[in-house]
Amino acid sequence: ATPTVEMEAIDDWQARADTGELVWIDAFDPDPKPAPNEVPKASLKVVSYNILAEAYAREDWFPRTPLRHLLYSSRAPRILQRLASSEADIICLQELDRWDDFWHPKMQELGYDSFYIQRPYKDDGCGIFWKANKLTCEKTNWVSYEDDSLRIGIMALFAFKNSISDRKEENQFVVGTTHLYWDHTYEKFQANEMRIFLDAIQKFNVDNLPIIITGDMNSSPGSAVHSLMLTGDAGRFPYRFKHVYRNYLDSGKEPAYSSFKSADSNYWIDYVWYWTPRHETAPWTSRQVLAIPSVNSLTKEGYGLPDSRFPSDHLPVGGAIS
Repeated sequence: ATPTVEMEAIDDWQARADTGELVWIDAFDPDPKPAPNEVPKASLKVVSYNILAEAYAREDWFPRTPLRHLLYSSRAPRILQRLASSEADIICLQELDRWDDFWHPKMQELGYDSFYIQRPYKDDGCGIFWKANKLTCEKTNWVSYEDDSLRIGIMALFAFKNSISDRKEENQFVVGTTHLYWDHTYEKFQANEMRIFLDAIQKFNVDNLPIIITGDMNSSPGSAVHSLMLTGDAGRFPYRFKHVYRNYLDSGKEPAYSSFKSADSNYWIDYVWYWTPRHETAPWTSRQVLAIPSVNSLTKEGYGLPDSRFPSDHLPVGGAIS
């Protein structure tokens, strides 16, 4: 099968993605799809992006990257342009800094309201942005993992402004985003952070509403965190999350990378997970995902990311869920 974006051939959309353009393509969701003429009650485009905080875009951490591609004054406007072009309803950002003087006002100009929490003793944090003309945020919360990593998770409950159903579970949903400990070899440490996050979300989600969880989890497919999300931590939590990229290009697996510092250092560690209660009569499905640029495009300039086309060391990931 060949994925399509407005009936484009794969070479066409891949070429566009390789320039840094955000392109939505078929998700090849293995779950049963609605009939072609069936209009979904609601749909959401969700994007998650680790934007590389100003404090971490250091020359000693990116020794091969030209300084001009590390400067925040160069990267931030390009990140903003990419987010605007995504037409996302919800945008979750990690390593988010400069919220007061840049991201909050700039995203407001694009029609987004937001919720941001800064990490303790750090300059960056996590933020959730939503289209103010489509969604209402009814409450928010956050949790600190209270470990040496000083990581956090944030969450918000949303309702569609134009009610789509008499049932609360079809009108409302919860979104959470997090940034787990950086070292993927510390799987148990990361998994414990995710347990704290899921426990907080479970207490927050008192009406057992559908959930979307995004973030930079610094954990690849097959890791402890990945297994925890798929199994609900072997039944500890009532959730069996699905990943929008779980069947990328009809391959039966996730792409190879979402973070690409170099040809020798790249991993799939960014996620858009979703879950709907078992009693839900119209469970969510993933219809589209953001295309992933090719290896050749990411190594074209000879030093990995960020570069002149991709303004962070991570790629934005996203799913269109309906």
